[in-house]
Amino acid sequence: MSWIKKTVHSVIAIGAVAVLPAMAQPAAPITDDYLCQVTPTSGEVASTTVDADGYTPLFDGSTWKGLWQDCQASHSSGDRVKGAIWRIDPVEHAIYSTQRNGNVGGLLLTKHKYGSYEVTFDMWPSFGDDGGFFNRTTPGGTCYQTVMDYIQGASFGGTWPEGGYQGSYDFRPTKYNSGTDPHDLNTTAGGNDRLPADGGHGGGGWTVWTGNHNKPSNLGLPQAEALGCAASGCLAADWNRLWSFDGWNQVRIKFYGGTAAGTGKIHMQSAFRKLGATMWVPIWADSIIKVDTPSFIGFQVHGGGRFGGAKGNWYRNYKIRELDNEGKPLVTVAMRRQNNGVKSYALSAASGMLAGNIDEDHTITVRDMQGRVLEVFSGAAGNINYSFTSKVNGLLTLDIKTAKGITHQRVTRI
Repeated sequence: MSWIKKTVHSVIAIGAVAVLPAMAQPAAPITDDYLCQVTPTSGEVASTTVDADGYTPLFDGSTWKGLWQDCQASHSSGDRVKGAIWRIDPVEHAIYSTQRNGNVGGLLLTKHKYGSYEVTFDMWPSFGDDGGFFNRTTPGGTCYQTVMDYIQGASFGGTWPEGGYQGSYDFRPTKYNSGTDPHDLNTTAGGNDRLPADGGHGGGGWTVWTGNHNKPSNLGLPQAEALGCAASGCLAADWNRLWSFDGWNQVRIKFYGGTAAGTGKIHMQSAFRKLGATMWVPIWADSIIKVDTPSFIGFQVHGGGRFGGAKGNWYRNYKIRELDNEGKPLVTVAMRRQNNGVKSYALSAASGMLAGNIDEDHTITVRDMQGRVLEVFSGAAGNINYSFTSKVNGLLTLDIKTAKGITHQRVTRI
């Protein structure tokens, strides 16, 4: 499939000037639909490769490895076998999504359960489509939703308690006034803006919020002036300047905390930027008092006719960087640099054993995805077979220390 170039616009990226071509959204790929599953293969991930920034792919670009379609939520009530239409474009290495029969939606979730993380992906939505990103969702669709409602009367960005989760709050930074023109945007009346009991960061719409989010409690998002807006806040014209209407935008969702008693509030911040821009544009940030457990995450196609764009929603470069309960990366750039010149080791984890070969005396620290130390093994060079004493399954991080330095590896214990 080829992209069709139209006109060329000058696009100002924060920190740099880039000239990008306007492109037509691609047509739906002619590949098999990904049908529903009742129970996913526990713990399967798309890849264990970690890039220089500590991210691992959630979509490998050509297969559904690590992903499943969940049709147990209300969005798939019209067809719990086929669900929504999810397809892979093998040329563009992208995921295509839309409703089935004009009313059937579905959830494309990870098979592995995540607690605290930072997810990024490229997205090309079609105006008229109601999508979302489900954070720590149950199979029935109860979750913290990062709203991606590209439709009239709603907003791209915000937080919604899907399934009534954690009370009645609804953070919306903006609202689309028109059903046909996404440029017609209201940035001063941000929907319901109902706040949770502990405060949060709602109220006043995107203009007021961006004009005030230089406070420390706003989780370090950039100030309005850094985005090229007035100090009093960003307007609809600024959103239209910062958002790409005819190409890819990148979305970032940072979600962490509250996975166990004493780990604090759950924090959630989300942002977007045009492909090629250097600064993230804040959509919303909030914190909610709640303790829950790691669970599935992923994309939504809304059911019931709320997906009426001319084209579907597209996703690519979908990846995750796992965090601890304070929002700090478990694998950092500094760790990656520390590993330069240090031999990597290929270890594997079965239900009871950690096995492999290390050619030096070593110490292995085993951590869960919240950064907690589960156990420590030490031994001499050669073949290793260490027996786990902990009962934790799923994705684990290994800190392998030798005289040459530290290597960080991830293994999946089933």
